[in-house]
Amino acid sequence: MAATSPYEAFRQNHGSAVHPEFPNPSTLYPTISDTDGSTLYEQQFYRLRTAVIERNDTVALEKYLESAPWAVKRGHALGMYYDPFIVAARHGSLDALKMLLDHYSTLIKPTGKTDLDGRCCRVLNTAAHCGRLEVVKLLLDDPLLQADIHFNCQGFTPIMIAADASYWKDHLEEKEAVINFLLDRGARASDAEYIWDYSLDPITGESKKKQVPIFMALNSAAEWAGADLIRRLIESGADPHVKLIEDTEFAVRTDITIISTASRCANVDALKILLDCASKAGDVADAVSYRDSWGSMPLHWACQVSIEENPREVSAIVMEEKVQRIITILDLLLDCNPETINAQDNAGNTPLHYAAKNYSNYGQEYTAIFQYLCDRGADSSLVNNKSETALHCLCCYDGGLPIDTAAIGILLDHGAKVTDTDDNGNTTLYLAVKNLENLDAIAFLLDHGAGVVAKNLKGNTPLHEAATGVFWPGIVEGRLNAMVDILRRLQGDGGHLMDELNAEGKSPRQIQDEVRKDFREKMYDIESERNFVEELPKDTESGIWPETVIAFSLDGSVLATASLYNSVWLWNTSTGAQLRKIICEEGLVRGISVLPDELVVSISNPPRFLNVWNDTKLRIRRYRTTSTAGEFSPGRVTCDIGLSYDENSVQQGSVGDLEKQ
Repeated sequence: MAATSPYEAFRQNHGSAVHPEFPNPSTLYPTISDTDGSTLYEQQFYRLRTAVIERNDTVALEKYLESAPWAVKRGHALGMYYDPFIVAARHGSLDALKMLLDHYSTLIKPTGKTDLDGRCCRVLNTAAHCGRLEVVKLLLDDPLLQADIHFNCQGFTPIMIAADASYWKDHLEEKEAVINFLLDRGARASDAEYIWDYSLDPITGESKKKQVPIFMALNSAAEWAGADLIRRLIESGADPHVKLIEDTEFAVRTDITIISTASRCANVDALKILLDCASKAGDVADAVSYRDSWGSMPLHWACQVSIEENPREVSAIVMEEKVQRIITILDLLLDCNPETINAQDNAGNTPLHYAAKNYSNYGQEYTAIFQYLCDRGADSSLVNNKSETALHCLCCYDGGLPIDTAAIGILLDHGAKVTDTDDNGNTTLYLAVKNLENLDAIAFLLDHGAGVVAKNLKGNTPLHEAATGVFWPGIVEGRLNAMVDILRRLQGDGGHLMDELNAEGKSPRQIQDEVRKDFREKMYDIESERNFVEELPKDTESGIWPETVIAFSLDGSVLATASLYNSVWLWNTSTGAQLRKIICEEGLVRGISVLPDELVVSISNPPRFLNVWNDTKLRIRRYRTTSTAGEFSPGRVTCDIGLSYDENSVQQGSVGDLEKQ
């Protein structure tokens, strides 16, 4: 049986479906011959060229460059993501990169050293970010390239971007090798990107500003690196005591220590080195008690370790390993200063509050964290600024796995009560019934005295809240008898609470009917939008591909589509006509939102937002994120998206907020 060509998808000529683009708009896309003599046709965005370079196929690349010698020129309209040098650096295609450099030198004939038409720093940073050590060596050793190990490209020097693990968490060993090589070559471990921090003097009231670091290699490495690399960075000049600013799409937080960074990432090895440095510099108890601008100590951060895995899919072994790392972090911090166990931040939250919020729906394995904190003296009766106990926090999330009744029992044993109410008059039962998957937890609360008659400030009983509750049929299937029993208990004696009116004059029965009606309407809207998308043209210019993200304008008149490439199409929903096509140079389109006066596009690698309405591209302050900007799927936008941007600010809002406006 003949082997299938890796370029099988390029044997079809799309003809008029693709159009010439810069840098040679007068020339048709090139063609080359495959190993069996078949003709391979280039596609839009030069996907054939990209595929050849990704495979490090120098035989096919040589044919391609003979057919299209101009292909190594900088093509702005294509975006840097598809640039041939960037592609080679990203995939570690060393031989292909050598051929591209030789071809560029022959074609362009630069005088002296060249920066590849302004691309050299981007190519070097891409290789460093992806952990491509041999590519980094090639770029720095090439006598004809202006590859500067100290050059700050869009906020990052090579060592800074190498320490950033965003999107490359499967290549940590390779990234560590790159960092060590860069240090061997003289890279500065102290490299940092600074921004201005503005504040008011508490005494004079005068405005003052200072430059503070927002990115630095040591802080990024503290998220994942081992003890040897952390130690070497510090010995090479990185300051372990520096305070950073975190500027996200939601808020600004200042005075963050690297100890806090290691704590929130559960990096035990890094934390041990940092605590040792703090001990040598002074009082380690003060270091673990240091508060950032939100009043958070490292212990608060340690109770907010990001859980990226889906709890329904991750194995018990992986969960147990992560839980053990978190407990080890907590142990290290509390051994340095046990008095921080019940420290409250500016919002009044204790570490136990954050643990309950963050780990409530990740399964029984995480109950060990609540037990550990309570064994070390955590008081679950303490309330935050909203009068919430840790038990309220435990019951307030409606996703993930059901609440573990053992966790509820631990909090009840250490001060919390089922009768405690928050500022809205809610007991924990009001919160738990919003997710009817929490059948065991709801029954546990009822068995321990939670009342079904008391009303909150909205006049709702727990049954009113349950009427708007959700459950997943595939998960609750087989437990319908238990659900019926719970609902009967919530209805009170004789079911009299089904017709109890709240402050709006609605009964649980009425609310349930409204929820059903709203659900049917939403399903109709989704089906209508799906039908509209299916009626759009399906050629390669349509923007409708298998991995398409779409967003409707709030008035429904405009549909924007993108397909994880660098183009966005705008459509008139009434006529189906294409309004315009916009090219985003910055990278892959991961999310889009159509607003009245602007189009906001979420870009990956690295993640950031761009306003590309009317072809304007603003200089956006970049920020770190632990995940994509949001999840987009066919239908309505269901995530937080950006509103507007300028050089000095980033504002953020949700679709829900916009609809209210």
